[in-house]
Amino acid sequence: MPFCPRCGVEVDYGVRNCPLCTFNIPEVPYEQEILHEEIELKNYYTELRELKIKRRIRNKGIAFVIIILIAAGGVFNNIMQDLVANGELTFSLYVVSSFFLFIFCMISIFGLVHGWRNNLLMLFIATSITVLSLDFWSGGIEWFWTLGSPLVVVSFGFLSLTVFLIKKLKPGRLYGFSIILACVSILLIMVEIILDLYIGELELQWSLQSLIPNGSLALLCMAGRQLVNRDFFHKLKRYLHF
Repeated sequence: MPFCPRCGVEVDYGVRNCPLCTFNIPEVPYEQEILHEEIELKNYYTELRELKIKRRIRNKGIAFVIIILIAAGGVFNNIMQDLVANGELTFSLYVVSSFFLFIFCMISIFGLVHGWRNNLLMLFIATSITVLSLDFWSGGIEWFWTLGSPLVVVSFGFLSLTVFLIKKLKPGRLYGFSIILACVSILLIMVEIILDLYIGELELQWSLQSLIPNGSLALLCMAGRQLVNRDFFHKLKRYLHF
């Protein structure tokens, strides 16, 4: 309800003069009109936000299609060169397998699949099929089950573990980087174990050597996170009795 600016008495909508002091009351819009304008403004910003989202999705789709078409042109060029030079498909088969994996990597990068679990599952299946096809093109399935499949499973297993820990703990940038370094160090050890078992000689060398710089950098990140913490110097003074 509107009020008289002079005496403060409450008046009805549409009253031009105050019934108490006869002051000229300015025109005040109805509450329903104000509410209607607020709803229209809210709908306008909602539609504008949806329009921006649709435009972003469209631009991502156009960029994705352009990149895929450029890569497909390169694959077609390799196939033609292979047919002209060798009379059959030889090295171009490996290019086709790599292009298959490239498509799914682009799908994940452009965010066309929602959820990190769905993305990892999609990339795991695509990588497994690509590795299997590479082994198949080389003359038959030989090293896929003993080397390729264990490497893919271990790699994506540790990648899933890293993403899960960061999503679950939300440790921050420095602690998150420490978790990544720890998982990478363990992953390198597992990769060397798989390679050594495939060769027949178990000798851990370069994975343990990489553990030293990775572990040192992880400890430095954890120490840096503690230094950033405001309570660190206070606790240090209490510990040193300053």
